[in-house]
Amino acid sequence: MSLSLSTCVKKLGQTTLPRLAPVALRTGLNVSYKFNRLYTTESEKTETPETPETPEKPIEKVTPPPQEPPKEEKQKSYYDNYEAPKQNSKLRLGVCAGTLAALGGYYLYQDYKKKPKLVKIPSTEEAINKFISKEEASLFVKNKIFDRVDVDTVAHNSPIEDGFLAAEIDGSYLFGVVDGHGGSQCAKNVAKFLPEYFKQALKVETEKAERLWMWQKPSRKEIITNAFKRAFMELDEDLVNLAFNTISNIKKPESLKLNEQQKVLEIIPSSLTGCSCTVAFLEKDEVFVASIGSSQAFVSKEKKSNWEVINLFAKHDISNQYETALLRAAHPKEKVLVDGRILGIYKETRSFGDSLLKWNKTQRTQIEKYLSAMDKKFLEPYDRMNISPPYITAMPEVKSIKVKADDRFLCISSEEVVKQMGESKIASCIAEYKQNKGKNNAATHVMKKAFNKKVEEDMALMVIFFNGHEEGKSTLKFN
Repeated sequence: MSLSLSTCVKKLGQTTLPRLAPVALRTGLNVSYKFNRLYTTESEKTETPETPETPEKPIEKVTPPPQEPPKEEKQKSYYDNYEAPKQNSKLRLGVCAGTLAALGGYYLYQDYKKKPKLVKIPSTEEAINKFISKEEASLFVKNKIFDRVDVDTVAHNSPIEDGFLAAEIDGSYLFGVVDGHGGSQCAKNVAKFLPEYFKQALKVETEKAERLWMWQKPSRKEIITNAFKRAFMELDEDLVNLAFNTISNIKKPESLKLNEQQKVLEIIPSSLTGCSCTVAFLEKDEVFVASIGSSQAFVSKEKKSNWEVINLFAKHDISNQYETALLRAAHPKEKVLVDGRILGIYKETRSFGDSLLKWNKTQRTQIEKYLSAMDKKFLEPYDRMNISPPYITAMPEVKSIKVKADDRFLCISSEEVVKQMGESKIASCIAEYKQNKGKNNAATHVMKKAFNKKVEEDMALMVIFFNGHEEGKSTLKFN
């Protein structure tokens, strides 16, 4: 995973917001209380001060003055009738300032609570092994081209930003890994909803093909490829535009109620955060793999002297010359790469979420009022460069492979696992596990080799075994 803007904000928030939010909240409440108290005290004072008591004088006889005709009483004002205090603009301004400071502290604290926090890594080796194997799971199937799936995740952040998905779709299977960045919200939603989006997209593309003439009918590979593209793009569109659509559907966005504000605030992180994703759809003896971002997928074949590794995708980021060429062609008159990142923010050229590079100026203006002051400060340079969004896309690259007799497994991994070991070492580690007939999870076996306490990145790994005829107890649950 690349170090994104939201990650920087997250790390800053882990040290600053725990101190800033309570102070702002306490200060605002104190100011509001003191000004209200002062306001009440001054209003209770009478206009004429009390005179000290004096000794009574002897009563003298005084002739009464001539009586004058009674004067008409002036009609009392609203404030005179109800003895309301006189208005004081300075006090009212102070009360408003204190209330706003209190609300600001509250929202800063709420924002801080949503930020991922670092997980405390245990010290002893035995505790580390339990920590790594905490989320391991396996699936065993019969009468399929694959017979076993092992998965495991290791969390350095809480909540974890990486994960996996597994679903059965009309007798076939969809497996994948999501590699989140900037937060966990987008990755969680992709893992949860992508299987359903793909199922609906596959149904639409299949029905569309059936309505065509015989010579116009696409192949099964084309149908599945189109279904992947439709599912990825439709899911990303909903993730990116959901907060904007929520605000548009509210009758008076400028006067949102508290529950409506909370609803928008809960949706925005799913758009601002992002994730890479690689999924495999297994149907009969074919595997269709779709990928966006920096997550990796490779197939390992067993040879006489070694295990061959075939990498299926290059990373979809600025290190890929093909991707940067597409980016420059789409924005020919702009300086899209700044400090080695797209507009100085992200490295990935394809991803779910990451709405800062997808929202247009109208959407951004409506969303801006819900962002924290810290986020707005970081976004000022981006605002000047954001001329013709979107700059990144969720359009996947899709490949298909026929499973052969010498194919042993398909490995889908988040970026950090490959960074720590590399595809060849991961394949060797899995081969070692198979040859030694390891009892534990194969993905966990790799994680123990790749784990590094100094690296503050999450990891996720999925291994799909072919032609093994293995049996066991399934612990992997479908989405």
